[in-house]
Amino acid sequence: MPRISVIVPVYNAGRYLPICLDSILAQTHRDLEILLVDDGSTDGSGAVCDGYAKIDGRVRVLHQENRGPSAARNRGLDAAAGEYIAFADADDVLAPDMLEILLEAMGEGDLAVCNIQRLSQTGKPGECCPIGGEVLTGRAFAEKLLLPQAWFYVTVMNRLYRRELFRGLRFPEGFIHEDEAIVCQLAARCRRVVTVSRPLYFYRKTPGSIMELGFRIQTTDKLTALSRRLALCRELGWSELAEATAVRIAHTFPALYYCFPRENTTQMYFLRMEAALKEALPGILRARGIRFRQKCLLILLAICPGGARRLEKWKKKKKPEAF
Repeated sequence: MPRISVIVPVYNAGRYLPICLDSILAQTHRDLEILLVDDGSTDGSGAVCDGYAKIDGRVRVLHQENRGPSAARNRGLDAAAGEYIAFADADDVLAPDMLEILLEAMGEGDLAVCNIQRLSQTGKPGECCPIGGEVLTGRAFAEKLLLPQAWFYVTVMNRLYRRELFRGLRFPEGFIHEDEAIVCQLAARCRRVVTVSRPLYFYRKTPGSIMELGFRIQTTDKLTALSRRLALCRELGWSELAEATAVRIAHTFPALYYCFPRENTTQMYFLRMEAALKEALPGILRARGIRFRQKCLLILLAICPGGARRLEKWKKKKKPEAF
């Protein structure tokens, strides 16, 4: 049984895929299996994966029809044999000693997380999170999800997981913000989380990636993920985190809902937004940090979105024009 299973969803990864795979094969911790899940690539990425499997016995390739990154990660989890799990995106790069450092840092814990540094398309280093090394409980780690630099804590790639964390838990399929949807559940299962301040994972932002597909699609899934996080925090008795999550949803939702003209936005966008709000509404109504007037608007949006839109138009007409 390999010590670590590294799962890499691959979809039309182009020229960056060999750089990613070389960085994984070059890890100083050698006891690995690398699961490359070819998610229906049409640019030859699947053949590149097969080529790597021929030159290194630690590489296994799983081909499937295109179903998205969540399904690819789930396929990898189902096939993984390692005691620990790591994820990488096919256009990113791992420092040579990333897995060795995280494995040593984890000790008897459940999760080890390293810093992330952004890369340009040409590989030039960019922004790096100002994160210090800490030892946290699962709840304390979940509280980090509300920080301005929350993307560092939300993403699933810059870390090493004890395999048991995923027992009975998988990424929601057909969901763009799949990491946002699952990270709080993973944190709830952790007794001890270790963070490493050194940047060991290098994230490349490329044109055509899922995060570049468009703001509207991402927003609906992110609100759904926040709604589910709110319900989970209530269930676990994490009242402060539930309160803060409810306030974030309440403050964000109306602005996002009204920021696009209806004639230029698909009906599905609004339907998914409204479904996310209905899911979050019970937690929002219990939150003390949301004003009564704001709660009334959100109730109206949930039960009669058309009426809420007409009210918003009327309010805009009543405002005097600036001179």
